[in-house]
Amino acid sequence: MSESLLDYVPLEEHYEEDNVSPTSILQAKDGCAVRFNNVWTRYNADEDPVLKGISFDVERGQKIGLVGRTGSGKSTILNTILRLQHIDEGQITIGGIPIERIPLKTLRSSIISIIPQIP
Repeated sequence: MSESLLDYVPLEEHYEEDNVSPTSILQAKDGCAVRFNNVWTRYNADEDPVLKGISFDVERGQKIGLVGRTGSGKSTILNTILRLQHIDEGQITIGGIPIERIPLKTLRSSIISIIPQIP
């Protein structure tokens, strides 16, 4: 019997992506700002939310650092921006465009840069 790793790994949820280019995001009316608006997420449907109503803005060109205790949600915030973590409620936009409309390749290679902490 032949089994594949894909039999055990859940596939990424499908999003309806538009043909949004990095240029159109940079020229957007919202100036490429990243906006979290009342974002809620949980790791599993039967668990309590790990992000509860998070809202903040990061303006174009602004650099931020996420700091906090272990388990405070820093990695989860980054995972939601990169669409590695599903959002239960609320919305994240970049340049006024909901992230689920931005193709993953564009989002992860041309729009968002993350420098993780290396122990």
